Amino acid sequence: MSTIKIGTTDYARTRHTPDSGFSYFTGSWEELEDLVSAQLTSVMPGYREGCVIVSIPETENFRSTLHTLTEGDAFRGVYAPRIPGEAPRKQIFTTGEPDVAETVQIVLYSSELLAKEEQPANSLPVKDGNWEIVAILASVEKIEGEMPMDPDTLMYNHFEGSGGTATGMSDSEFIAQLKTCWLFWGTRSLKTGATPKL
Repeated sequence: MSTIKIGTTDYARTRHTPDSGFSYFTGSWEELEDLVSAQLTSVMPGYREGCVIVSIPETENFRSTLHTLTEGDAFRGVYAPRIPGEAPRKQIFTTGEPDVAETVQIVLYSSELLAKEEQPANSLPVKDGNWEIVAILASVEKIEGEMPMDPDTLMYNHFEGSGGTATGMSDSEFIAQLKTCWLFWGTRSLKTGATPKL
């Protein structure tokens, strides 16, 4: 991945904003693309071919809504599409303001993979070497290795629900990945200080 172009999907631009309930970058999307381009030596394989994860060491301009649960925490949620054109899905949050992140990982999809999906749509031409930001994963914890995705997200992907990207996993691979996600997210949630605008 030494000679590539980085873009940003409309999905990421819509989802990762200060009022969304999801992690976000306080700078511009162009600045984020430059940060990602500068860290292409810190790439981990994603959950399927055409998906990679880039670690960003300079985390001070990222905000995380990841919350470690304590007994008695209350939840609120919405049933809404994440972006226009998707079917609605359940989204559950606790209440609280975002924190400065300690760990940041950027999920990239290749332009070829994006072209096979209904969402998110390409912002760059479909050709080898073009990669696009799909998600910002930010945590207030120091996390080594890939940050597990929410189990619901994994299931939407694996079972190809609206907005999901097929995993191509065998049943045993899926169960192993689902356990990892379930163990991580069983004591965590996302938080939002306002009604999430999904």
